[in-house]
Amino acid sequence: MTKIIYNSERYFTVFDYSPSHGRLLIRSDKRKGHDTNIDIIFFDTQFIQVFNMLDSIKIKLLDKSESEIKYKTVSNYLNYEDNNLFEIESNGESYFIAAFFVRVYKNELEHYESNLELGNKGKTILISSSI
Repeated sequence: MTKIIYNSERYFTVFDYSPSHGRLLIRSDKRKGHDTNIDIIFFDTQFIQVFNMLDSIKIKLLDKSESEIKYKTVSNYLNYEDNNLFEIESNGESYFIAAFFVRVYKNELEHYESNLELGNKGKTILISSSI
């Protein structure tokens, strides 16, 4: 069963990645005419297939049994019960991320501040999550 996690008409970019923790941050910057950032963070990210610039976005948690990803390493990762495949729809195209879970936050962090860093000074509010 496919579940929609988040949907937005805002413009997003791949903003930060922490390979040691497998965290991927995709951000819609507050400088683009909004008073808050929207940060989408994927945790334990093992597979990333996404365009860097995303004009509007819909994130879905896919049913793993319906996955069209044919990479053996990705399939092995998805064989574990808690690992998931997410689809990002943007500009009429689909992109895929294999990760444990995703969370979406609203915050007032400055452009140079990453939500992947510890101590974000309590400026972050959870607005959606896959778990």
